[in-house]
Amino acid sequence: KKSFSLKFTLILTYLWIVSCSSHSARLDRQWKARKAECEETTCIKYNNNWDEGMNCVYQCLSPYCYDLVYKNEPLEDGEVDMVRYRDFQVCLRREQRDINMKKNEMNSL
Repeated sequence: KKSFSLKFTLILTYLWIVSCSSHSARLDRQWKARKAECEETTCIKYNNNWDEGMNCVYQCLSPYCYDLVYKNEPLEDGEVDMVRYRDFQVCLRREQRDINMKKNEMNSL
């Protein structure tokens, strides 16, 4: 019985992890599509020089998340800050999830 219980728990844990990672991947594809749009429109003046243009791209992607993570200390040209990037990414995922939920609510009306 313990063996079955352990196997069952492991299977449920695995399924939960796979479910979460695929959900995050879908959210990431959605905001990355918005990122490409920002690079091609609002931030085109940086002409693919993203060392200088990442603040523009992040602000275009989400003014709310940008203000939350980068407003008080914008990225310097060429700076890579993975800790703040992860915070920004988490914020973007939440924001995209909320957008998707609102769309679903509107579609169900």
